[in-house]
Amino acid sequence: MELIQISFFFMILTGIYLATKKHFLIPFNEKYNNFLVRMCFTIPASVGLVFIISIVPYILFFVLFKRIIPDEYIFSGTIILTGLFFIFLLHKYYFRNDLPPEHDPDFMKHELYVFMPFQKAVRTKYNRFSVPPKINYKKDFVVVTQLEDLKLNYKSFQNKDLIFTEGGEIIVSEKALLLFSEKGFNDLFGTRPAKAIKGINQNLYDLGEPYFQLLPKCDMPPLDSKTNIIKVYSGFSLRHYAADDKFYYNRKVMENVSDFNRTFEALGAYDASPYLPQKLWIVTNKAMECLLTDFSQNKRDFIPIMLVDDETDN
Repeated sequence: MELIQISFFFMILTGIYLATKKHFLIPFNEKYNNFLVRMCFTIPASVGLVFIISIVPYILFFVLFKRIIPDEYIFSGTIILTGLFFIFLLHKYYFRNDLPPEHDPDFMKHELYVFMPFQKAVRTKYNRFSVPPKINYKKDFVVVTQLEDLKLNYKSFQNKDLIFTEGGEIIVSEKALLLFSEKGFNDLFGTRPAKAIKGINQNLYDLGEPYFQLLPKCDMPPLDSKTNIIKVYSGFSLRHYAADDKFYYNRKVMENVSDFNRTFEALGAYDASPYLPQKLWIVTNKAMECLLTDFSQNKRDFIPIMLVDDETDN
């Protein structure tokens, strides 16, 4: 009985560890971001994960040591080692030591941000795209070409004036376009109709108002060399990303920057972790405040960009 209790303790220990991380599981209502609420989610998840992960090593240890070690000791030992190893991996490779950008006291003072919303609409299974022929998906990093007007499930549009897709497209309502015009953003985009579909047969669905995909006209110059761009094939997917989400531009870009831009580089991963290959949206402080205030975006949807000078910071 004591072994079962000890094993269960190590199964929930990972959940307790995760619950201590204030910035790991962040509810949209900040007042619920406390240790007890986080434990309600992390402990059940950790019990299931530790148990599932421990199955393979348990089978291995059972085959190797079943004649010299009682089964209950093998089971408990496997659970304990799995729980401790899982915590070690999370601590060493997953959690950052610095604050998430949105909790930085100077978050609102930056001049440029990467706009990458946490919530994204699925568009892959509803649309046709083109890829260059003879792609080696272990070496060649490409962004697909859109072949038709973008289609999304009708539920993606409900009560929203701005939708961000998993592929990095921005779709807005007619109301949003008028608001962009008032802010002076309308000359920065071309538009293309966006469509809603419903059902297994993907029939067109009438939303009652038009929606448009924004086609950016402005591209940024290449990121500053201080940005550590990593290209690696891991987890059965090619990944191209900025290490620790640290983005740098030379300060000179501010001379010609627009409020909405796309990066020169394509970043992401073929398995969509954290997002599909795409050119990232770069927005100014003015655009960021508009998206926060008028479109109910969250601070966590923006990554501050560092500006560096030629002589002092490079």
